[in-house]
Amino acid sequence: MAEFGEKLKNARTEKGFTQQTLADQLFVTRQAVSRWEGGSRYPDLMTAKKLSHILDTSLDELLRDDDLTSYPQKNPILESPVSKVLQTVLISAVLMCHLIICIWHIKSLNAIIVSANGKQIFSFITPFLYTCVLLYAAIMSIQDKWSPRIAAIIAASYYGIHAFTRLVDFFRLTFDYRAIYIGPALLMLKGLAYIVILFLCWSYFQKGSSTPRNLYVISVLCAASRIYNFIEQFTSALNHPQFDYFYATGTVRALADILFLGLLCYMVYFLHNKRKRSAI
Repeated sequence: MAEFGEKLKNARTEKGFTQQTLADQLFVTRQAVSRWEGGSRYPDLMTAKKLSHILDTSLDELLRDDDLTSYPQKNPILESPVSKVLQTVLISAVLMCHLIICIWHIKSLNAIIVSANGKQIFSFITPFLYTCVLLYAAIMSIQDKWSPRIAAIIAASYYGIHAFTRLVDFFRLTFDYRAIYIGPALLMLKGLAYIVILFLCWSYFQKGSSTPRNLYVISVLCAASRIYNFIEQFTSALNHPQFDYFYATGTVRALADILFLGLLCYMVYFLHNKRKRSAI
């Protein structure tokens, strides 16, 4: 059975249309038509109806049911120009936060190595890991390739680093006689919470789970926790007479997490609506 892209190309050539001619009638770019015919993207339902009318073919002949249901998974989550700009701005803001932390880490490298005696090497590396993930996210956003699959990879990588960092700190503090007993327990709970977010993100974006309710709930809880951390760290940084590396990085890291959670919920909202429309 012919794929959508092949059927579209055959119908277009039978009508004597070029990709540009068809694109002009649909008010889209020629690249969009090329992607449809190549099978890397699908049009939305309204555009598909316009296609069937212009090409004098029925929608059923042009699209199968599984073509319609796979449309939200193949296309970028955000497709309007305004939402794409907001997505890029949010990603850039999170990236800038982690770049600032990287710069502070580099400036305090000697102090970290001397004071930690090698125990905080992973803590030193993590800002650079976040930066690599967010650079990839920014490139995908600029290239208009933030499909649900890409979103799943980025969210899983971001929260995977979160979870691993908290669990490493948990085991480090557990064997540190100076640690307060409640400290390791809180780190373990945070690590487990990030593992849950990781699983929910992967399940929703990649596997297409039916409802984002659980993801919304835990995102709001984590956002509330990070807002509290931000206020606490920011207040402590202001009250400190000199620049304090610990409070400054804590403030910026909490801000980055709040922005990323906002981006996550924003994309989940749009993807959920697209999936509902495609199921009608």
